[in-house]
Amino acid sequence: MDVRQQYYKGAQADQIAAALDSQRLQLNERLSEIDRYSDSDVLNLRGSFGIAPDATTEQVGAARDIIRARLVSELQINAKTTVYDFVPGSQNDSKLSDETWASTAAYVHPGDTSHTIYVGPQFFNLDSVDQTMVMSHEMSHFEGTGPRNPRAGAGIAGTGTIDGEFDDRGRTLMTEHDTARRDPITHELLRTKDLSVIMEHVEEPVRYYGDQYSAMPPKLSLYHADTFAYYVGGYQNHYAEAFPNGH
Repeated sequence: MDVRQQYYKGAQADQIAAALDSQRLQLNERLSEIDRYSDSDVLNLRGSFGIAPDATTEQVGAARDIIRARLVSELQINAKTTVYDFVPGSQNDSKLSDETWASTAAYVHPGDTSHTIYVGPQFFNLDSVDQTMVMSHEMSHFEGTGPRNPRAGAGIAGTGTIDGEFDDRGRTLMTEHDTARRDPITHELLRTKDLSVIMEHVEEPVRYYGDQYSAMPPKLSLYHADTFAYYVGGYQNHYAEAFPNGH
């Protein structure tokens, strides 16, 4: 018997359990695809993470290894996660602005080995599809869910995904509150406020697919929480042509 406090009961507990079940199904589906590795599976991998048609076999294989490791790790976390691992979050704990906190569904502390998920004000306002994607997004932040991000700062594990935002020109910028620690290269670029300098490193303009999904170079997308969550959810968009150099 779990002696921890259960904060969510009844319909809310049912929603959490259903989201975890749906996430587990999706993770297993993607893992089956990445192990089967048929032509269509490779196309989905390329499309979801912006891997160009002229990318080398080694580049595609490296991307596959990164995503497979994250799928396996999330399945392990999912298997141990119950409603007891969900607790009410707070704006003070999350260190988010008023505006960001009001729209937050959940957040985690990447180094938290208990894998607690802190519930924000919007989680129970989401539909079941989005609640499932929140699970895949947040769990991917935990350290140990993938290989080390080569852009990570010194002194941190850097093995979980990071968040990102878009500027008013539709370009990908990594700007969450802990970017200075978790991605200091991009943080320093953002401090310049010079988009021409930033884009020398981020490289490509974002391409939009629908009102949410967007493309970014693989050197960002393979370590990006939203991109991974969309991939797990089956939202593979074939936009590899956006990045002819495969990076």
